[in-house]
Amino acid sequence: MGMSIPGSSKAGRAKGFDLNLVPFIDLLSPWIAFLWMTTVWIQAFSIRHEESVGPLGAEASSPLTLHVRGDGVEVFRSLDPVTNVPVLSPGVYDWPTIAAHVRDEQAAYPADARAFLVTDDGVAYKQMIAALDVTRVVGLTEVRLAGGPVRASAP
Repeated sequence: MGMSIPGSSKAGRAKGFDLNLVPFIDLLSPWIAFLWMTTVWIQAFSIRHEESVGPLGAEASSPLTLHVRGDGVEVFRSLDPVTNVPVLSPGVYDWPTIAAHVRDEQAAYPADARAFLVTDDGVAYKQMIAALDVTRVVGLTEVRLAGGPVRASAP
């Protein structure tokens, strides 16, 4: 595929040359295909900032944390005001009192349904399930099990 460009000379004879367009088309078609694909990828995989950022002026609260230890349960949103409910006897937790503290925390932040449940090593599985039941009864729907102690636990 070529293109002739006519010209004239002084002798009256037409002067022309052929411009071969095939190499230009061969070079431009991969570039155009590359640009089409990258624009589709950019639109498909872009991060939507408005979804990841809360509304302006919204006060962010820490999620409620229940730390089940061998000597009791800590209920807190931040590390400053920590409510510690000691065990009644070894292996016997005061779940009604713990539920009351969780209910109080939930009443202070009714729109926040997040909670972290942390258990120390050596705490019985049934105690973790009991703490999970307390969060469900109170209405915390986004409960996550966290690993490792949030605070240094008592021996």
